[in-house]
Amino acid sequence: MLTCWVCACVTQSAGKLLPGEVHATLPEDAMGPGRLIIIGDVHGCVKELKELLEEAEYVEGEDTVVLVGDLVDKGPYPLEVSHRAAPRMR
Repeated sequence: MLTCWVCACVTQSAGKLLPGEVHATLPEDAMGPGRLIIIGDVHGCVKELKELLEEAEYVEGEDTVVLVGDLVDKGPYPLEVSHRAAPRMR
């Protein structure tokens, strides 16, 4: 099982470090045999998401992509981002 830790977040107001905490866990059977690629703050930008996956040389069926936070708000193509993410969601 892979555990993602939020270890040292700096708050904008106080500039203090927050204590580490378990943010999420990903069961090993949810991952492919390749790399784990974590992408956040897509904001409905489907073109940039595609470019980022190409730049990372994402291999479908081998690599696992985890999309975290702000997937569709604010951006120009929220529906397209949802459609791109939906077939891969578990």
